[in-house]
Amino acid sequence: MTKIAKTTKIKGFYPDKAHPNMVETQTDQSKMYAHILDRVLSPAYSEVIHDHKLVPLIEPRVTSKSMEEGQDWQMTVEVAIAPEYTLGEYTKSLKKIKETNKNRQKALDILSAL
Repeated sequence: MTKIAKTTKIKGFYPDKAHPNMVETQTDQSKMYAHILDRVLSPAYSEVIHDHKLVPLIEPRVTSKSMEEGQDWQMTVEVAIAPEYTLGEYTKSLKKIKETNKNRQKALDILSAL
């Protein structure tokens, strides 16, 4: 609450001088929830991403399941990650393509010399 109090303007008080209870009653609930989520969810999200070695493509989608005061908050976080894939035996195909290109170039060289 003290961090929110630093940016909250309450008539008759200097910034960061109002009592936290007064700041709580004067502050929009969504602003407090956003601050709390930023302080709690960001480190937890980073830890999970690091622990599972994920590489997210875009920002996560966060959906609240339950955000009742005095209760544990429940969230769902959806993350888009790149799909895993394995390449087949592509080196043989590359060799064939290179060989075909060499043969074509030889044929073109012969034709251009005529």
